[in-house]
Amino acid sequence: RALRVFVVQPCLLCVLAPLRLCVSPGPGFASGPVRVQPGMDHHFTTQLRRTPSGPRYTGRMNDTINTPRRRLLGLSLIPIVLAALIGGSVALGGPDPTTGPPATVTPAPEEAPLNWKSVDRLIADQKFQAALDMVTQLRDQATAEKNTEDWTRALVEATQLRVALHGYETAVKELLENPWPEDPTSRAILDLYTAQAMVTYAQQYSWEVRERERIISDDQVDLKRWTHDQIVAAAHQAYGRMWAQRDDWGDGPLGDFSRYLFQNSYPPRIRGTLRDAISYLWVDLLEDSSLWRPEDESEIYRLDLEALAEGNPRLNADQMADTAIHPLERMAAILGDLERWHQGADRTEAALEARLSRVRRLHSAVEDSEDEVTLRQGLQSTLQDIDPQLEWWAMGQATVAGFEQQEETPDALIRARETALSGLERHSAGVAAQACRHIVAEIEAPRYSVGAMSNDGVGRRSIRVNHRNMNTLFFRAYELDLEEIIRSGKDYNLLPGHREVPTYLAHRSPVAQWSVDLPPTTDYRDHHTDVVPPLNSKGAYLVIASAREDFKAHANRRLAFNFIISDLVLIRRPLEGRWEITARHGFSGDALPDVEMDLYRADWRKGHRRIATYRTASDGRVTIDLDDRSHRYYLLARHGEDLDLDGPLSPTYDSEPGHTKAALLYTDRSVYRPQQTIHWKVLPFSGGGEDHQYETLPNTQTTVTLKDGNREEVASQTVTTNNFGSASGSFEIPAGRMLGQWSLETSVGYSSTSIRVEEYKRPTFTVEITDPAEALRLNRPAVLSGQVDYYFGLPVAEGDIRWKVTREPVYPRWWSWWRPWPVAPSRVVASGDGRIEADGSFEIAFTPEADEREAERGVTYRFRLTVDATDPGGETRSADRSFRLGFTAVEATIDLGGGFVPSHQAHEISILRTDLDAIPRPGSGTWRLVGLANPPQTLTPAQEPVAVDEENPHQIEGDRTRPRWNTS
Repeated sequence: RALRVFVVQPCLLCVLAPLRLCVSPGPGFASGPVRVQPGMDHHFTTQLRRTPSGPRYTGRMNDTINTPRRRLLGLSLIPIVLAALIGGSVALGGPDPTTGPPATVTPAPEEAPLNWKSVDRLIADQKFQAALDMVTQLRDQATAEKNTEDWTRALVEATQLRVALHGYETAVKELLENPWPEDPTSRAILDLYTAQAMVTYAQQYSWEVRERERIISDDQVDLKRWTHDQIVAAAHQAYGRMWAQRDDWGDGPLGDFSRYLFQNSYPPRIRGTLRDAISYLWVDLLEDSSLWRPEDESEIYRLDLEALAEGNPRLNADQMADTAIHPLERMAAILGDLERWHQGADRTEAALEARLSRVRRLHSAVEDSEDEVTLRQGLQSTLQDIDPQLEWWAMGQATVAGFEQQEETPDALIRARETALSGLERHSAGVAAQACRHIVAEIEAPRYSVGAMSNDGVGRRSIRVNHRNMNTLFFRAYELDLEEIIRSGKDYNLLPGHREVPTYLAHRSPVAQWSVDLPPTTDYRDHHTDVVPPLNSKGAYLVIASAREDFKAHANRRLAFNFIISDLVLIRRPLEGRWEITARHGFSGDALPDVEMDLYRADWRKGHRRIATYRTASDGRVTIDLDDRSHRYYLLARHGEDLDLDGPLSPTYDSEPGHTKAALLYTDRSVYRPQQTIHWKVLPFSGGGEDHQYETLPNTQTTVTLKDGNREEVASQTVTTNNFGSASGSFEIPAGRMLGQWSLETSVGYSSTSIRVEEYKRPTFTVEITDPAEALRLNRPAVLSGQVDYYFGLPVAEGDIRWKVTREPVYPRWWSWWRPWPVAPSRVVASGDGRIEADGSFEIAFTPEADEREAERGVTYRFRLTVDATDPGGETRSADRSFRLGFTAVEATIDLGGGFVPSHQAHEISILRTDLDAIPRPGSGTWRLVGLANPPQTLTPAQEPVAVDEENPHQIEGDRTRPRWNTS
């Protein structure tokens, strides 16, 4: 999933602004570039603030509804991040080394009084270290006086200041180690900041934190050794402690928390209570998939989405902080609890908002279109029981419309528009109405783009318009004098660009202008219309398209492209240090002799100038040498009325293609012990080129070097090859060096080979995983067996085994034809321990689970079983075996026995029936042989028919043709 991070350079007064906790803004509004509709002035956020009166944030409601797969950087807030981004860069653990020490280290003046106003003044002056020193004194004073208000504030301010000074780890550590006030409110506030500080620490040190290994110890483990999962778990535990107090807060507003939380701009009846604020802040953290475990991301398909959409399961406070429970389950439980609480108090709209938020988050997390439809239909069913007179019912309609916008069915946008209009019919003003109005405006918005051939013949459909919600598109064509443009040009772009378009429109007369009536796009989606330009004279043109007939820039989209009408086509091919140019007839493909080509050198200072003229031979070819590597070149070719412009051309490098010099290195074995001797042989050779000829190098001196696992030189020897081109030698491996992978390297072509240096003993037994008795199936219990035997033949009669099973998807070759190839690392799906039986056998039982919906689409899964067996003497040996499983158990492979078969002769076709692991499986099957009907004539790629959905009533004629430039 893509995570979009927007870097904002704040004003200096905002650096210490509050830890900013952003709550998903209402009806699925997603982060990202947006167009704000006039009048939409709602900032739906709850955020941590700096005490006592930090700067307030203003903003607008994002107007992109339900962006697919969106992931909010929940709780990415923090002044921490803002402080780190000053100057446009992020510094971790210290000041920016490019700017020197920050001015913030200046100590506070001695005469400054010890109070919070002085702290605010130091922060405003960016004297963060001095402010931190004063806050520390205020904290010590408040601690001694048991002043819980100042005590809490000092802990929060100190955390923010340390973060602003890039001390992320110190900020977390000091907050955890300093004593806290005992009253529940203060501890809840500090838990809130602890959770955020933890998350920010994990994000800022993400790479280093994720490399740590978990340490199991009865003693307290230092924060520097906490793993990523432990840090995230601590953040959730802090929220869990706050959430456990939710019944004590009642239905009042922020109250004592108002010093530390900005009130969001939801209507108070929707998200106006402290319980709302804490609940939504926590679910934002749970929704952030960058903090999930890998198995959380890959096992979404196992969740009961319908139950989660209803707000189940119901979990207690301890379960809510348990990271073993899926984040989406905990998110659903929190919002389900909030919905039931509001419903019990007859706050129907607030309860509906909790449901909408829950379904939106689930919808953005799932990847299967069937799941998305299930969630959308469930929400529609819920809205049928809500009074349409309530404003938030319209917000529900906007949410449903946003879901429908993402669906790929032909009528999806039609349904989304109707759903949003139904909300507007009931409510014409307010936040929900604006959300519905925006969806309608976005669906109905006109747009277009243009693609065109750069060189084409007369009367061809050279222009392709991609359009929606438009009736007419206007064109103007201006004739270009290529020779004059090249002579007068002072730019590397020889042809007119975007800067010249207004000049042509204002001061030139078009040689042709026309309009195209675009077919209606009844499904509000993009469709294609081909355009044949009414230009009958060969030459070069600048063509400008406009949505307005007068071509003015206001409220208009103008696109332009350069276009040559000609039957002359130049084809270029790089050779050794030169270019081969072939001139051909564009329609027939015939070679064109006697084509005149002017070679121009591009020079934006002195002007482009012609440096040579060539003429093609009878085969239409000419060879051009370019020796000046500091310039670019263009070719202007003419053949009667036909012309073509080709470039830029750059000099090619003259080298022997594929010529190399290297060596082959051999050793007498691959694994050695310390103090053993490595016997090696080296065979230098050279050659390659177009003829792929290689030869050895006799009587050639070469140096062979032995390097250890640290890439340090251990020994070196210089030898001379014999008459056959080989040489040999030996190295003794010294003791005391790092074990692992060593290497032998030679000075000829820097060739190398690797060996292993290990302390080892000869194994005494083997482990084997046997073939399964029957074919395995997805999501069905599987039992696998194995055998552990000594090399002398008897079984290992006792011992332990440890095993694990990993899973990775295997996509068919045709999968990437129309969709990107997914990135799917292997996941551990099962593991366990067992015993070796008296006969040396063992059994392993597990269920190979996977999403069968993907298997139905052709995806199979490779499960790899790894077994470690340990005998009573402590020796451990391993074995592994992979099993490929899909929705079916067998597959057929057809061997035609060659691509061409002589007619009127008998021919055999072999069919092999196997399971997915290529193990032969007997059984029955059917086959048929069909003949392919040849087309009556050979078609060009652009003439090949397009596979269209005949059941889609919204397609237009242009959708059934290919673009002229489709070369695939």
